[in-house]
Amino acid sequence: MLKLTLEVLNGLTGLAGIFIAFFAYRLTNQQRIDTWFKTLNDFHQFFWEDEDLKQVRAWIANDKLYIYINTIISKRLKGRNNILDSEYRELEKLDKFFNFLLKVYIVSQSLGKQQQLWERLYFQYWIDDIILAKRYLLWIYFQTYLNDAAKVLPVNVDYQQVKLFEKECKDRINEIQA
Repeated sequence: MLKLTLEVLNGLTGLAGIFIAFFAYRLTNQQRIDTWFKTLNDFHQFFWEDEDLKQVRAWIANDKLYIYINTIISKRLKGRNNILDSEYRELEKLDKFFNFLLKVYIVSQSLGKQQQLWERLYFQYWIDDIILAKRYLLWIYFQTYLNDAAKVLPVNVDYQQVKLFEKECKDRINEIQA
């Protein structure tokens, strides 16, 4: 009888170990999901509520507002001594925006299935819209001063459109430097 009791207890202990391992796995998996949602929420909130990022999105999305930053970028491309302190602060908003997009892109690379969601939510639309809306000097600024980020962030626009856009950007640079 004692032997049978010990065998039953050993069996129950083994079974309990399996249940504990299963629940530990589920808890770890849930914590990973919770962390992912918290990070997504934090990035999302920052992207849509930060005043500097709001301003850059407006420059990209609105033709009239783009004229303002276009003038500042044009002055900056002519030389670092050509801009005022207040204009430099506007350029810092661009730096902040593009660095945020790069940060999101890097984080998204480790997300597997959620990678495309992150890319679409944050950077892909805005990078593509710079090209589609023909924000030449914004693109030139990005390529010139944030070159490493520009090499990493992908463009989802047709290759021929990108090549034409880049040619037009070179033409704009030549106009500025003339």
